[in-house]
Amino acid sequence: MGLFPVQKLPKTISDENSGKGLDAEDVPLHHLLAHKAKSNSISSWILHHFHEKQAYYEESEESRKSSCSPQAHFIPTPPKTIQHDNTTHVCAALGICEDEYLQLIDLYFSDLTSVSLFHRPTFQQRINSELDPEQSTALLASMFSLSARHLCNDRDDTRKEVLNPSKFYEIASNLVHKQLRNCGDKSPPLFLLQAFIMTTYYELVSGVRGVAWRSLGAVVRIAYELRLHLVDLPLKLSSTKTDTDPVEVWMAKEERRRAWWTIWEFEVFATTIRKCPLGMDPEQHATLLPVDDKFWFNGEKKPSCFFETDPVLRWKELKNSDNESGRAWFIVINSFMRDAHALSNASVPVDSSSGEDTRSYGGNRLTSNRENGQDIERASKLAVLDNCVSCFKLSLPQNLRYRSEHLFSSPSSGQDQMYARRIDSEKQTIHAMIQLARIMILHKDCFRNDDRALSREDDTTGFSNTAPSSWPGESNSHTNSVWSRYLDAADNVNLDKLQSTLSSIRAHVVSKSSAMNQPSAAPHSPEEEFTPHVHGDTSLKNNDSSLCKDLGESEQSNATDCGQQIDMTSCEGNFSLDSGDYVCDASLDGSNLDLTLDLPIDTIFSEIWQNSQQHDLCHLFFQDSWMRCFQFPTHTSSSTMARNWTHLIRFIADEDNQIHLGQIDPSVNADVGLDTYNGKRVQARLIVGSAFDGTVTDKILTVKQLLAPLDYHDVPLVRCLGLNYHDHAIEAKMPIPEEPVLFIKPRTTICSPYPTTINFSKIGQDDSSDYEAELAFIIAKDGKDIPEEKAGEYILGYTCSNDVSVRSQQFKNSQWCFSKGFDGSAPIGPVLVSPNAIGDPGNLAIQAIYNGDRVQDSNTRELIFNVKKIISFLSQGTTLERGTVVMTGTGPGIGSLRNPKIFLRDGDDIRVYIEKIGTLINRTYYE
Repeated sequence: MGLFPVQKLPKTISDENSGKGLDAEDVPLHHLLAHKAKSNSISSWILHHFHEKQAYYEESEESRKSSCSPQAHFIPTPPKTIQHDNTTHVCAALGICEDEYLQLIDLYFSDLTSVSLFHRPTFQQRINSELDPEQSTALLASMFSLSARHLCNDRDDTRKEVLNPSKFYEIASNLVHKQLRNCGDKSPPLFLLQAFIMTTYYELVSGVRGVAWRSLGAVVRIAYELRLHLVDLPLKLSSTKTDTDPVEVWMAKEERRRAWWTIWEFEVFATTIRKCPLGMDPEQHATLLPVDDKFWFNGEKKPSCFFETDPVLRWKELKNSDNESGRAWFIVINSFMRDAHALSNASVPVDSSSGEDTRSYGGNRLTSNRENGQDIERASKLAVLDNCVSCFKLSLPQNLRYRSEHLFSSPSSGQDQMYARRIDSEKQTIHAMIQLARIMILHKDCFRNDDRALSREDDTTGFSNTAPSSWPGESNSHTNSVWSRYLDAADNVNLDKLQSTLSSIRAHVVSKSSAMNQPSAAPHSPEEEFTPHVHGDTSLKNNDSSLCKDLGESEQSNATDCGQQIDMTSCEGNFSLDSGDYVCDASLDGSNLDLTLDLPIDTIFSEIWQNSQQHDLCHLFFQDSWMRCFQFPTHTSSSTMARNWTHLIRFIADEDNQIHLGQIDPSVNADVGLDTYNGKRVQARLIVGSAFDGTVTDKILTVKQLLAPLDYHDVPLVRCLGLNYHDHAIEAKMPIPEEPVLFIKPRTTICSPYPTTINFSKIGQDDSSDYEAELAFIIAKDGKDIPEEKAGEYILGYTCSNDVSVRSQQFKNSQWCFSKGFDGSAPIGPVLVSPNAIGDPGNLAIQAIYNGDRVQDSNTRELIFNVKKIISFLSQGTTLERGTVVMTGTGPGIGSLRNPKIFLRDGDDIRVYIEKIGTLINRTYYE
């Protein structure tokens, strides 16, 4: 929009000859660096004397004040106020009523958080005071072309036509180009660039083709013309690095920063898709990364940092700046992805004059010994980027970390709900971009066309075609390091939505391809004119049946090798295609998903982004980055994405000897722990996903061995309560505690049920090791300062646990973490039961059985602090992380308080039984 009302701002740099003030846009860069500016006309004439007729001073004062973003000093005075209301004119020009006008503005600010260009509190006022009616119409039409996509589909056909996004786009596009022509050689005002940004966004949604590509180029040029790359140059040049701008100036500059970084995101997306160099020089800008919307909207000045050229400094500077804006963090991880893509996918082919195979261009293979040094350098840079991505993930603010929780399900309303949904969107896109950055880093070595690598048996190097050095910290196995890490990154993005999206894309592309193969067929729309031809053998194999069958015989003729499989395990991560295309093969273990594509990876990304923008608009908040192809579990999504298990087990299956999650039938296996111990056949329905978001399928697997419901890697910490049963306190002759008695066990204490044993090292082989039967529950999602009434929302499920303790060490120390923290001293299982299936956790029978004798017998109604109180207390000022195991305490009958005492020895059988859960069985073993 250009300007915020400013009471009094610093004077501009003075021209010593004329006495006239200069805005920073008038000052050449080398003069700015020296903080001196004598005459812009001199420098301009020297550089452009053939076509630069006059100095820039001849621009009117008015146009100079309202044109572009200032740099070394800020705009001296605000523009003249236009005293009229543009609402009526805009509504008439767009054919909408005032209610629709206001609704479309609200939808833009609530749903399009990735294009946050405007200061919401002052937006309406500035539309009426700073722009004339035609300018307002151009800006709002471009805005409505995006927000109209999010209108509820409950209007009659007449209103749908009036509120058609394409109609708003056509109006906006025509007005924007008209306004640009009217600018002549003068710099366009900021509002015009903002409108152009939004129309370009609309075009990018339809695909990075000719129209969108050219529009983006023009947007980049205008941004440079308005000096948006130098918004914070004085701060960058300052020796103190202290921002002394008044709040009003800082707020106005923030608007320009957002325009610059929005364009940068568009540029990264488009150039990555088209495998072209960036049109924006990352080394030549001095504009701070954006801060969080809430600070900008509230006028709270917050620190930020510059975008560093060195990737190592890039994440460090952001971390040290205390800027927790999801937008800023996304920009950094997005840049890592782009850097990795540029290293692995050079735009310019290598000189192959040596006569070597020219197919290397498709796979970006270096072809001569002269390039070996470059190849080693490339591998080194990729290694640095991989380390930066890991450090980035560790440094990511807690509120931006995605932990497989359900997103977009905040019960709050109003502004709080909007903020919560924006945070969820930022979590989603940052997580997806982390995985894509890893894929780009590993992509070259997993999908390279390097015949020499195939013939070299000793080439197990990660991230290198010819370099002898191995990937830092990895085993000397390409298959087990690079390829497994590549698949792990892909596996961290949910593929359920991707599968269906690719199916529709494939049908759409084949249909277009078929039409384009007919010479007489004319494109049905301007979009089809720009649709690239996809080679005829494009195929998608899904569930072992070709989609070609569904597309009809006429389309089958275009898919000559539909569903062809490539055995990637046999080629050790190295294989080539004559076409030079990258092959994406992804399978989800046990889910009957066998997905094979021979589309180029860039085509896949582009088509998915286009498809998700045009056809998947029911998910309003998946518009926050170009990674819309990756969908995450939400309460508002389909039932297949919701956690729907009630009795979850983790086990090794007979069928494939692999680890799976499964749902048992409690009517058949009421006590799965006893059933597996007694050799009874136990079957489970496969659960796809994790324990936190898993979906039960119809596939049946047979249990070979039970495991702990969670792998210890998924458990951040085990939190425990001592003296939490009334009858145990009476037994111990101790007063009832007024607050919970707390201690912790490390996650390495997690141990699986039988046949896994509780192993005692030498320190525990002293006849003092004790059992404690306890009810345990697992935290479903991160939470802090959780009120009791909402504690139930944070419970994933309940299970049995045994707090094995070495009493001799416990009595020596006031802290119990050591005596209760030995490896394997916290068996849990055999099943994780959902809160709904448990009902009231405060009325469950709990027992311990030692070598066939019942030694503990109590009920959870004896709990001093119930489950909800425990969660509320533990979360005070402390984040309870997802996956945390909480052991609620034990009842009377522990071995050290019995007469005679009972302790665990080599070969003992110890069991924990809890009503509605079953029996956790272990044997003990002296190492």
